[in-house]
Amino acid sequence: MDPEGRVALVTGGAQGIGLAIVKQLLANGVKGLSVCDMDSKYDETVRNLNEEFGKDRTIFIKTDVTKEEELKAAFKKTLEKFGGLDIVVNNAGICNDQMWKQVFLVNVNGVIQGTLLALKYMGKDEGGKGGVVINTSSIAGLGGGNGLPMYSATKAAVNEFTRNIGGEYFWNTTGVRVMAVCPGATETRLLSQTVMTYQKDWEKALEEQSKKNQPVQKPEIVAEAVLHMIRKGSSGSIWVSSGVNNMDPTGKVALVTGGARGIGFEICKELLRAGVK
Repeated sequence: MDPEGRVALVTGGAQGIGLAIVKQLLANGVKGLSVCDMDSKYDETVRNLNEEFGKDRTIFIKTDVTKEEELKAAFKKTLEKFGGLDIVVNNAGICNDQMWKQVFLVNVNGVIQGTLLALKYMGKDEGGKGGVVINTSSIAGLGGGNGLPMYSATKAAVNEFTRNIGGEYFWNTTGVRVMAVCPGATETRLLSQTVMTYQKDWEKALEEQSKKNQPVQKPEIVAEAVLHMIRKGSSGSIWVSSGVNNMDPTGKVALVTGGARGIGFEICKELLRAGVK
């Protein structure tokens, strides 16, 4: 899908990766975009976006994704304001294992509810035109010990939910492609200020893993990956954005060990779809 002329909704869209995705979508021609976040102070962010990308293309909707009625209202307001909806990015997330119950509410419940609403309003079986859903996950959800078992579990749940609801049956029924992006270490407030382990002594495991996740990438790198997914990604696929650059695989040659089944086979299919020669 080409974003030009489309309508998008992005949760957690006022800062970090979410804001980078918002800017990427606006720069690539979306006609209307709802920034959904919890704090009304981000009204100023939206005013700045409208100054940069054009008046009235962006609106701010105060939204707590753990509250079903607020999330429903955000979808309805987007439809009323812009007359449609084509792209949903479920990006809102927190990383604080000391508040693990809230982490599950935001990172899992919020993503599931956002996806189900996207299917309701965009699904061809519901009278919609189809569309794209991107769920923001993390490389923490792909396995390995990092001192954040609860946060990692939420992202693993997002990945598995995305694989399932993005499967062939749902895609054929709804016309909505559902995918997940797993950013590596990224320069955001989530990384620098709000990451908290359940116990103080678990920080050592986090520090050791952080050393392995270098270099830290800019949010804009993740946004570029999301744009590529919107344009070319297949439903149910899980993408990783890590490091300082994302290579366009078009025309490249790839070698995949263990590529005959399981995850390896899925990687092979995605590389072929993306244009390796």
